[in-house]
Amino acid sequence: SFKLRSLGPCPARIISLTMQGGLLNAPAMPAMQVLGNCKEVKIKEQVRVIEAITAALGQEVEMANKYKIEDDYGNEIFFAVEQTDFCTRQLKQCLPDCTSWNLDILFQDQKAFQLERPCTATCCCLNRPVMTISDANGTQIGNIEDPCTCCSLRFHARDPSGEELFTVDGGCCQWGLFCPLPC
Repeated sequence: SFKLRSLGPCPARIISLTMQGGLLNAPAMPAMQVLGNCKEVKIKEQVRVIEAITAALGQEVEMANKYKIEDDYGNEIFFAVEQTDFCTRQLKQCLPDCTSWNLDILFQDQKAFQLERPCTATCCCLNRPVMTISDANGTQIGNIEDPCTCCSLRFHARDPSGEELFTVDGGCCQWGLFCPLPC
């Protein structure tokens, strides 16, 4: 099981995952081996000035998100870049669970993983989104399911055969759920 917690002055934008026990049966991929050696990873969103200013004005313009992914010692191990087009990003404002998005995760300036969540007709607990994780060659290595939860951040990670590997549980005390900040 993983524990998800927010860190720093902008709690919704910095996420820490504490890994307990063995994480992955890493194939001979350097990126998977680096990830398998981590006890904890921190995901830090890079703040976009235009996004923060427009949010403060009352109508946020979504920009392509970028994230630094650090190991337990604060070393950057991955860099993630959102590949979603401008119009689709704006749909996240009114249809956050339905809107599709794509994210490339880079390791040593090379694409290591791709995360893709297709558009879904999600309504409350029906047809919840599932994100597919692929390696650099496009081979599916797993998926992450976003189940219906009340005031909580919980995700189920599964291998390609559908077997659950672990659950990420953020609990209900995530300030970003109740008071989203523009930073």
